[in-house]
Amino acid sequence: MHSQVVLRAKCERIFALAFLISALASAHAGAGHAEHKQAASSESSDTLEFLNGDLLHGKLIAVGPEFLTWQPAAAGRAMEFHTAGLANVRFAQRSLPLASSLAPNNVRVGLTNGDEIPGTLVALTGDKLELQTPYAGKISIPRKLLKFVAPARVSAAAIYEGPTGMQGWKTAEGEPVWHFQKDAFVAQASGAMGREMEWPDKLSIEFDLSWRGSLGFALGLGFTSLKDDEGDGYLVMLGEGSVDLMRSRKGNTEEVGTAADAPVLSQNDRTHVKIYLNKKTRTVSLLLDGVHVRQWTDRADFKLRGKFLGLASQSEALTRVSKIRVAAWNGRIEAEEMETAEQNEDVLRLVNGDRVSGKLQTIQGGHVSFYTTHGSLTVPLAKIEDITLPARMTPRMEKRGEVRAFFSGAGRLTMALEKWDAKLAAVTLAAGGRATVSTTAFQRLEFHAASTLREDEDEFAEPPRVESPP
Repeated sequence: MHSQVVLRAKCERIFALAFLISALASAHAGAGHAEHKQAASSESSDTLEFLNGDLLHGKLIAVGPEFLTWQPAAAGRAMEFHTAGLANVRFAQRSLPLASSLAPNNVRVGLTNGDEIPGTLVALTGDKLELQTPYAGKISIPRKLLKFVAPARVSAAAIYEGPTGMQGWKTAEGEPVWHFQKDAFVAQASGAMGREMEWPDKLSIEFDLSWRGSLGFALGLGFTSLKDDEGDGYLVMLGEGSVDLMRSRKGNTEEVGTAADAPVLSQNDRTHVKIYLNKKTRTVSLLLDGVHVRQWTDRADFKLRGKFLGLASQSEALTRVSKIRVAAWNGRIEAEEMETAEQNEDVLRLVNGDRVSGKLQTIQGGHVSFYTTHGSLTVPLAKIEDITLPARMTPRMEKRGEVRAFFSGAGRLTMALEKWDAKLAAVTLAAGGRATVSTTAFQRLEFHAASTLREDEDEFAEPPRVESPP
């Protein structure tokens, strides 16, 4: 049955590609300004991305548990595709005003499946949390699915999220080594590339890293240049079973602190990397698969001045980097908080730096009731940095018709689609319950977000379209 679905999906992708080529040829043979008009249309249209890397611009008409209806920009006839062969739908620029970041009860709620939901906290009592959202009204979340609750003082909007192509990335000296394929950057030789972006004082960077062969990878932080003999910045080095932080001055590297053992890098062939950078305190923290590996503090007279984020392959291993997200950071290292807490205890952190562990009782009327062995506390929500609960991340098992939707402002929500039209979608939330969601709230729909659905043998397969940096 599975092979039939995959075969059907592949046939649909081949048909879509042939259809698109034919439509583009017809458009080219038409009016003289068709190319310019089509380019403008692509920028303002939605984009359908297939698992094999194919793209089709147009408009999403409807989507259900198994099929998607798409209106191509290059022709007038709508097409239907099986969701088994789809990766993403990226929407044209759209926005929906979310709750004000200054509202006293505006929070970000993190779930054990990786979802992060922005909204206005109504109350947390008993076994559920109620959240008022501008895109789905009031939703209820079982307490057992909560990972953290944090006032939304720091925007979770991404500074960069991708990759979606090579646009904006610059290669270092020599021939391009990194290429874009299947929603990822891939390299199989030594070489680097980078992208300029804004660097707030506190920053988080996360991505998925997988490899075949002897791992040799480095992430460049805040580099002033991509040239080997000119760049100043930090290098987070990931190798076979170990990690290290290097300081680079005009191409000369020095070790910051000491290296740390990382067995996951020798025992596995993939990991989720998360890095926290605090420019003022000159600290860099590294987590692998949610486990806090090492925090380095640079005690030298060195300031991070550059704007380049760099990817560097340092071996002949086939290396793949995907699901990159760079965002402002509120200073909380979630894994570290939980490692120091007693088992099954919640952790309450205040804006003044105080921290207590115990049991979260209720959140009502803008106040948090928290029980500790020293007594009960009642604290205004406005004075809290975050509340972390001891629930552990759970593997995401895909269900029929399920997608992960990313908000145009911040956050992400997993849901099973039942019906979708131009304005509203009827869904079943992974967190529980049914809802009607405004379809204008999202910037992207991700199909098959569970990595286990993508066959390992196909992960590095050469796609029909490969992009290199300019």
